[in-house]
Amino acid sequence: MKVVLAGGGTGGHVYPAIAMGDALKARGHEVIYVGDPERLEARVAPEKGYEFHGLRAPKYPRGGLVGKVKFAFALLGAILRARKILRKTKPDLVLGVGGYIMAPTVLAARTKGIPRVVHEANVTPGMANRLCAKYAQLVLLTYAATEKKMKTEAPFEVVGCPVNPRI
Repeated sequence: MKVVLAGGGTGGHVYPAIAMGDALKARGHEVIYVGDPERLEARVAPEKGYEFHGLRAPKYPRGGLVGKVKFAFALLGAILRARKILRKTKPDLVLGVGGYIMAPTVLAARTKGIPRVVHEANVTPGMANRLCAKYAQLVLLTYAATEKKMKTEAPFEVVGCPVNPRI
């Protein structure tokens, strides 16, 4: 199976993603990382041996109608760029790992009919995870209490926070 890991921005998203990717690779799956070319994942994923595809995406504005309209158009552009990455890489699954950068890839996967899984590492889910969980077939959680804070028809599974096995 070919899996795209999508997300990042901080170590709280990137390192669990790498741990999941390593576990998938150990089981014989091919893993590709899609993230922000200016954030932590752009350095860490290639260092860990992952094919990396950079994707720019907008952050959600906290106020103002004009900012939200600009955001909507910028997100649409990011989804279209993510579709090109998915067309090139042809994944069997997209695994969103959190952070605003995951949303365009997960949403693009939905438009292409590619199965989607979302992992939420925190008790309080972030905006991108809350959005993407609505379009996922499965939501993985670190904490059972998070389930009450996410609105989705997808089943939940508590898996904890993936870490490097050496830890």
